Formats: sequence, structure tokens, C-alpha cells
Amino acid sequence: MRKWYLRCSKASKLGCKARGNFTLNERPRKVVLTHPHNHPQDYNDEVALRFMKRLKMVCTSGVNLPLKTIYQDIAKTYPEGANLKPYCSVRSSMARWKMAEA
Repeated sequence: MRKWYLRCSKASKLGCKARGNFTLNERPRKVVLTHPHNHPQDYNDEVALRFMKRLKMVCTSGVNLPLKTIYQDIAKTYPEGANLKPYCSVRSSMARWKMAEA
């Protein structure tokens, strides 16, 4: 039974000591928090993550559209995410995802 260990993405920025783990084979995965966060949850992080996940899903789906078109289409559905993650900041990730799919 292998475990995957996690730490808060705000560890270096806010000094958060939050840690957790989950068992790789377990379904559904249940994260066990071993140390609590020292800050409130950031709504913008969730919005940006949802937007990026959607971009990645479309880029790896085999759709044959230019990256800018994919971005603009997803931005219509996730305008807040697009405001947090402008095209110039995600273009290289999108290209990498599209290349990995090919």
C-alpha cells in the first residue's frame, strides 16, 4: 500500500505547514490532513485550477484547433479563470499538453 504525500501550495508564500497524504490504490481517494492550514481557502485558486483542468482536457482530447481558439472558447465558459490565467501565461502549457497528446 503506497502513500502519496502532499503539502500546501502556499507553504513557501504564506509559511503554511499543512500536510496530508492519501493511499494510491484507494478509491475513492481520501486525503488525510496531518497538519491544518494557517490561512483561509482561496476561491481564486479553485477558479484558476478548474479553468486549467478544462484547458488541459480539451488540449489532450485530440481537437484540431489553434491554441488561441481553444483558450477563447474555454474562456467564454470560465471568464473568471481567464482573468486569473491570461493566454500569454498558459500558452506554453497548452502547447506541451497538445504535443504530449500527439
